[in-house]
Parts: sequence; structure tokens; C-alpha cells
Amino acid sequence: MSGVSPVGDVQLGRVDAESRVARDRTASLSIARSDRASDRVDVSPVAQYLSRLNDLPEIRESLVARIRGQIDSGAYETPERLDAAIDQLIGEHR
Repeated sequence: MSGVSPVGDVQLGRVDAESRVARDRTASLSIARSDRASDRVDVSPVAQYLSRLNDLPEIRESLVARIRGQIDSGAYETPERLDAAIDQLIGEHR
């Protein structure tokens, strides 16, 4: 092997078993990292819906109780309220 000369300015040193193992381990780690796809999280539609539920405002129990009482007595469903509800629904779907 003494007849082989180095290429360019590269100085070749002696490779012992420990440095070869370390080099091989480093090379295999870099290959494993580069071959691995990036991490990805898929959130189901149900999980997205449940997450949005946390953003809803608190339920105003007193308002709900008052309106339930009006519905039970027949005083809630007036033509004006029905027209307002219909207008709001139409406006939301435009």
C-alpha cells in the first residue's frame, strides 16, 4: 500500500476500530434522520368540533329559564320574533 499516494492536499491518517465505529454510527444516524419523514398530526373533524365547543360563551341559565317560561306560556313565538329569526337565518346563509 505504500505505493498509493494521497489525492490532493488530503492527509490520510490511521483508522482504528473505535473511530471507524464512531464514524459508522454517525453516518447511520444521519441517514436515519434524512430518510425519516417529518412528523405530522391529523386532527379528526370530531376533535376539531370538540375544540370549538371550548370557545363558546358560558350558558346564561337565567336567560334560558326566562325564555323557556315564555315558550311554555305561548308568549315567546310572536310574528315579530319569527320574522327576525328568519331574517337572521337567511343572512347567515348568504
